[in-house]
Amino acid sequence: MSGHLSRLALDELVVGDAAPPPHLAACEQCQARLARLREAAGAAREAPEFAWTRTRVLAQRAAPARGFLGTWRWAVPLALALGLASVVVLREPPEGVRVKGGPFVSVVRQADGAVDAPLSPGDVVTLSLKTAPYRYALVFATDAAGKVSLLWPSRGMQSGDPAALVMPPTFIVTPGDFVLDAFFSDAPLPAEPGRAALAIRAAACAARKQSTDCQPPAPLEGAAHHYRLAVPVNASP
Repeated sequence: MSGHLSRLALDELVVGDAAPPPHLAACEQCQARLARLREAAGAAREAPEFAWTRTRVLAQRAAPARGFLGTWRWAVPLALALGLASVVVLREPPEGVRVKGGPFVSVVRQADGAVDAPLSPGDVVTLSLKTAPYRYALVFATDAAGKVSLLWPSRGMQSGDPAALVMPPTFIVTPGDFVLDAFFSDAPLPAEPGRAALAIRAAACAARKQSTDCQPPAPLEGAAHHYRLAVPVNASP
């Protein structure tokens, strides 16, 4: 461990839920990180759409959930409306977690900073991507029924560069286990071939009455690396 404040601790300072620890007064690096997070959170709260977004997002969250993830378009506004700063910056994993090795995808629970832990319906989680040494990524999610959805980028038809994002993708978990498949590359990849490859494998697993991640997808042309993460979701909150 580095001894510096965790992102969760910095988030709590941004929203005023914690008193400044002694380390902060003596650490210029943590002071600078906290200043950047406060600046980002302040800019978000001052945006004209903040008030109405908060009202609509909280109403959406109270409505019955459909699918294995909450509606994507409410994801980032929800994190802002609750006054949360960014827990995880894409391309940089949480401190002390898999800082070495190839690219990967992780799910971070915002309530406590838990990484790749079993989740519960209603949890607010952030997607963390380490793409190095590659630049682009595609992330798909497959639910227990074998339905494959493009999780990130949430819009468009090809892979994206996480470094271009201001805020990391955040979403609400709804009932049902799911699997994340990330494809990394040096150049953008079309999304449809990846989705189709995963759907074929998921259908084959279903025919065998096995879990949807029983087989890896077929090699995807142009993809330099594939990473899979199975995420269990508890039956109740």
